[in-house]
Amino acid sequence: MKRTNRSYQSYYVEYVNHILRFYTRHPNMIHFETEVDRINHRTAKNVLQGLPTGEIGIIFDVYTRNDTFGDNVHEVAQKRNLKQDDIYTLIARVSNLIAKERGLI
Repeated sequence: MKRTNRSYQSYYVEYVNHILRFYTRHPNMIHFETEVDRINHRTAKNVLQGLPTGEIGIIFDVYTRNDTFGDNVHEVAQKRNLKQDDIYTLIARVSNLIAKERGLI
């Protein structure tokens, strides 16, 4: 069965999504329940700080919404007059950067 890019996800995608949701909802957190939470938070912060401001805003818009991921991307694309594929490409790039910095790949 042939898989398209959108239907195929790397093994780390859900974990990185969790890292991004946690960070975007608690960007100023300084006390963590676990060392893993602290490392994940620092990793997301380091990666996002290296992005242009506009891209950071898109990531925050997508990950701080409370709908399904696909609906979040759709809403942000409409709100910002962007193509959904461009947002998915940004998310894939950021996810890859986080996975590399976190040592997942």
